[in-house]
Amino acid sequence: DENNPETNQNVNVIVTTNKETTFIGGRDAMSMQKEMEYRENGLFNFNLQAKNSTSATYGVDIKLIDKTPPVITLDNGSELIFIEGMTKEREPMYAYDRAKLMDYHAYDIKDGVRVDLTDQVKISYGVGGRVFDPDNINNNEFVRSNPYYVEYTVYDAAGNGTTLRRTIRLVGFYDTIALVNGRMPDSTNVATVMGDKIEISLKNFSGIAYARYEKGIFTQGQMKTQGISLTQRNGIFTVDKAAEGWYTVYVQTDKRDYFNILIYVVPQNEESQGESK
Repeated sequence: DENNPETNQNVNVIVTTNKETTFIGGRDAMSMQKEMEYRENGLFNFNLQAKNSTSATYGVDIKLIDKTPPVITLDNGSELIFIEGMTKEREPMYAYDRAKLMDYHAYDIKDGVRVDLTDQVKISYGVGGRVFDPDNINNNEFVRSNPYYVEYTVYDAAGNGTTLRRTIRLVGFYDTIALVNGRMPDSTNVATVMGDKIEISLKNFSGIAYARYEKGIFTQGQMKTQGISLTQRNGIFTVDKAAEGWYTVYVQTDKRDYFNILIYVVPQNEESQGESK
C-alpha cells in the first residue's frame, strides 16, 4: 500500500519465481509468473509447485481494497419546508435560512478510524430539471406540490461515492396547509405521530372545514364517501386514543381545498413518556 493507491476495484497480484511453477492442485500451465485476482483485503497464499514436485507458499497481504462508500448525514432531515414571507421571529421552523441547507456532515472509515470528509462535499442545486436558488429564496416558485431537490455528493480516497438527495418544499403565503400535531407532513403527505392523539389543524385558512378519518390506508377517492366525521374544536380536529398503525385523514374546506393525509401512529411506552417529560 506504500507504492499503490487505494482502489474500489479488484486487485490483481502477480508472483514471479525463478523456476516455472503451477498452482498446487490446479490445471494451469507451467510458467514463471502466476496471477490471481482478489476482491477483498486479507492475507492470501500462492501455493506453487515446480516441475520437480518441490513446492513453496508465498503470502500476500492485501490492504488496498476499499469498496465501502462514505456516509453523509443531514442534521435537519431529508426534507425542508419553507413558507413564503415567514421570518425567524414569526415562524422560525418554516422561515427560510440558507444555513439550514448547510447542515451536512460526511465521513469515511479508514482502518477503523473515522476520517472527516465534510469539507469535500459538493452540492448540486439543479436536480430534476429545476434549479433552486439558495441565495435569494424569492427567485424560486412557491408551489407546494412541485418541490425542488438538492443533492449532496462526496467521494473517499478510493473513489467510492455517496449521493444524498434532499427535498425542498416551498409553500405560498396564502396556501392552506394541514398540520399534523403542529408539523407539516412530508412531500407525499405522510406524517408520523408519537402517542395516541392525532391533531389536525389548518394554517393560512379562515372559513369552514370538514374532516373524516379511517383506520388504514385509503385513497382520496375512497375517503370522499367513507370515514368517521371529526368535530372541530378551537380550529383543531382531534382523533383520541389512536391505536398503533396507519390512519387516513381527509380534509375538505369551503375553498375547495382537499387533503388526504396518511398518518402512522407510534405508541409511547411508559419509559419514553418519562423521558419526554
